[in-house]
Amino acid sequence: MNDQAEHAYAVKVHGHGRRSVEDGCHEIRVLHLIWVNDRDDLASYVRLHDYFSYRGKIHIITHLYGMGLDKFLKRKRSLPLPLSQVQNLAQQLFRSVAFLHDMKLVHTDIKLENILLDDDTGTLNIGSGMPSTIAGYSYRKRKPSKIPVNKIIRLGDFGSATFEEEEHASEITTRPYRAPEVILKQRWSLPSDI
Repeated sequence: MNDQAEHAYAVKVHGHGRRSVEDGCHEIRVLHLIWVNDRDDLASYVRLHDYFSYRGKIHIITHLYGMGLDKFLKRKRSLPLPLSQVQNLAQQLFRSVAFLHDMKLVHTDIKLENILLDDDTGTLNIGSGMPSTIAGYSYRKRKPSKIPVNKIIRLGDFGSATFEEEEHASEITTRPYRAPEVILKQRWSLPSDI
């Protein structure tokens, strides 16, 4: 979706059914509360632009961001990220999570698919014709690939985010990312995001 060809937007659709509509309304509420508490956009999360209901479905409009870290890592053909880039991405993610936790909000679904690159530009080609050492890391000869350069990330998918005072679902997070307390069916809270 484009707004006078200046800005690109993404639309997330919460399908039919009472539960799906409730989830969509909840996600809108969470994104709005985050925006109210971070109008300067320092916390690196997906920004709500607008929303509407059409034919029984909730449509959430956000700015269009780049690919998720999962797709990015698959595309780079197993080349490791330079340590400086890992540190940069981790600092941004920790800042985002700390901001949410200050609001007493548990994301509940932090995974590579929900960590989006701000955009898909600003990459550096690695491979043929490039130096074999970048940022102190020696690369073996492989097919050309790309690594991000000073990337900004955005934390997305707040559909299952839960405030500490709200009722907690018994299972959260995609199975491979679950915290031990969730697996053991114990009460979970803010540390479950980490």
